[in-house]
Amino acid sequence: MRKRLGHLPRALAVTGVALVIATIIGYAVSGWAGAAGGAAGVALVIASYLVTAVITAWTDAKRRDMLLAVGVGTYIIKFSILGFVLYGVSRSGWDGVPAMAVGIILGVIAWTGAQIWYYRTARIPYVEIDE
Repeated sequence: MRKRLGHLPRALAVTGVALVIATIIGYAVSGWAGAAGGAAGVALVIASYLVTAVITAWTDAKRRDMLLAVGVGTYIIKFSILGFVLYGVSRSGWDGVPAMAVGIILGVIAWTGAQIWYYRTARIPYVEIDE
């Protein structure tokens, strides 16, 4: 399963930088509420994408025939949870909501960009190599 999660160090590093940037920008725009919102948005993305990566890697290793169904299911659940959390927080009247939304967008772009970068530069054989 380890080889299926090779993108995680790069994705976590890039998204960690995005977390710092979102926190700083959130603070500059909306004070402490903005900083907390920006950080929370990126942290939600990190948590949800990390869980998705582990579930997908486990499914690929153990039940490859279920990979499409599990992958699509986790993405539907993940984006639904992100939407419900953002909706619930927006109803609270908290000042950090706009920064949280921007943090989610920034986190998604950072994680996805890091994955693209990893897979464009990784030396992945197109056949299985016995180790």
